[in-house]
Amino acid sequence: MQMPTDNALYRLMDWMVKLAYLNLLWIFFTCLGAVFLGWVPATKAMYSILRRWTRKQETFNVAASFWKEYKKEWSSDILASFLFLILGMLLVIDLKFFLAGYSAMHTLGKLFTIQLITVAIVLGMNYVSSSYPDEWSLLQKLKDGLIRGATSPFKTLLVIMTSILSILLLFLIHPGLVVLFGGSLLALLNLVLYDVLNLKSETFCQGTSS
Repeated sequence: MQMPTDNALYRLMDWMVKLAYLNLLWIFFTCLGAVFLGWVPATKAMYSILRRWTRKQETFNVAASFWKEYKKEWSSDILASFLFLILGMLLVIDLKFFLAGYSAMHTLGKLFTIQLITVAIVLGMNYVSSSYPDEWSLLQKLKDGLIRGATSPFKTLLVIMTSILSILLLFLIHPGLVVLFGGSLLALLNLVLYDVLNLKSETFCQGTSS
């Protein structure tokens, strides 16, 4: 008996299984890199797999492809992980400092720090979700992420807000769904939104390579 692959319910279940499997791979390889060092290469690998799925590429070994992408730019991704970790720690310390006071300076500091946190989130999101030429340096990749965030700020913020709401919705339905689908579903949603909003999930500006 032939499986009804054109059935909407079948396709939905197929995607659920694939997303759950991909999310487990993402969690495993993130932990393999001691979390803070592994989340960048693991997330980039996850986006790479999702791009191949959404473009309906030929059948491939998901685990082997994930591992290949995970170690593809290991040194660059580890350095990016360090940079994002240090930046995040500094911003948290900065925000806590300004939250301790109520003067005009503290209020301005809070607003400025929140803006920097938003920029950091946009930069990190663009970095992990993009596919860059092999010859690009980490600086060129980060520059590309900043350019994309600056040229489409409202669209980028819409992607961030939609992502946050999606995670909250999963948590409200059942906290276990966040563990099972949180990362992969969020990444898929981001890719779809990027396409709908005409934001490239590949390299944004080839001119940044110069």
